[in-house]
Amino acid sequence: MKNKILLLAFIFIFSSCSILIKNQTVSQNIETSEIEPEDSFQNLLGNYDIVVFDTPLGNIEFNILVELEGENLKSSFIGEEASNNFDILSTEVDEGILYINTYVKSYGANISFEIYVEGDQVTGYLADMFELQGVKNSSLESDDNIPENISSLIIGDYNITVYDVPGYGDIDVRIKIFLNKNILDSNITYFNGESWVDVTVNSIDVEDEAVFINVVDEEAGNVDLEIYFDDQNSISGFYAGLFDFSGKRIN
Repeated sequence: MKNKILLLAFIFIFSSCSILIKNQTVSQNIETSEIEPEDSFQNLLGNYDIVVFDTPLGNIEFNILVELEGENLKSSFIGEEASNNFDILSTEVDEGILYINTYVKSYGANISFEIYVEGDQVTGYLADMFELQGVKNSSLESDDNIPENISSLIIGDYNITVYDVPGYGDIDVRIKIFLNKNILDSNITYFNGESWVDVTVNSIDVEDEAVFINVVDEEAGNVDLEIYFDDQNSISGFYAGLFDFSGKRIN
């Protein structure tokens, strides 16, 4: 990918003046944006997996993390090659559009990612020339109601029992909560009486003092596991808003 990035930058410089977003050098201050209120940033936070299409070198993939730093947005490339070849000058929002302005170190050129976000779907342009598409995975963001030591209080392996499920009785469930590239993720299995069965996890979110894991129930469709952390080693909550469960951290 390194050679592709460098060659692509070279093409940008000589093929279009539109890549020069403004006269600016790396020695100038690198700032984040305050164009819009902080609340308007929430739908933009996350880990972006982006593909830039039909460049002279084919399709090129980028992975970018967008997060809050204080009251402003901050973005960073995930992956050593992109990080070594690009400096991110600023991350801005204008009328709901995310602009990530970058500096290509080897060729002294400024180019911009113009990103439109609809839910978890991403479209836009690189350098006003090449279309891009991708997905945005929500990332875990800080909140006054979320304990600061998130790793020790939430992340771990748990065994729980869901009580009095009609037609099934008590059901044993295993839950693993972990961070994957700064994104909160989960694996879940349940015991059907004969073997452990994988559960499809749609999403995981932290709200107030609870973790909500949205899963696919074969009979009920998409439902939530609503998890409360009673102490360092004990959890409890509700499955599908109806059935109580409790359990223990095992790791």
